[in-house]
Amino acid sequence: METPNDYTRRLEAALAEIDAAGIKRANATPPVFRLARRLGLSPRPPHYMSFARAALLTGPAFGLIWGLLMWVLTWRDQDLPMLIALLSSILAGALFGLMLAGYYRWSASEAGLSRWEDL
Repeated sequence: METPNDYTRRLEAALAEIDAAGIKRANATPPVFRLARRLGLSPRPPHYMSFARAALLTGPAFGLIWGLLMWVLTWRDQDLPMLIALLSSILAGALFGLMLAGYYRWSASEAGLSRWEDL
């Protein structure tokens, strides 16, 4: 179990490593990460998450927001069946989550970032 002091130390080390690697801070600390921090949670920066964790955190959030926006802006006026809208949102979220998780793993590897446990 990680203590608050361990988390703070690792987060500072991770952000220093990210800065040294030339990764933009906005990329390393996306809005969902900053929101979780404000809510008192202790998330890892996405470059330090496992592929599965990054996909499971980003995909559903994107699918929900994208689906709601699509419903409000276009789908309801087109009389799109709810099942099709729901399946489209799930597929969009899954694809987005997988692609973003792949990007974070690739970016971390290219930058030579340490594992979270090693910080």
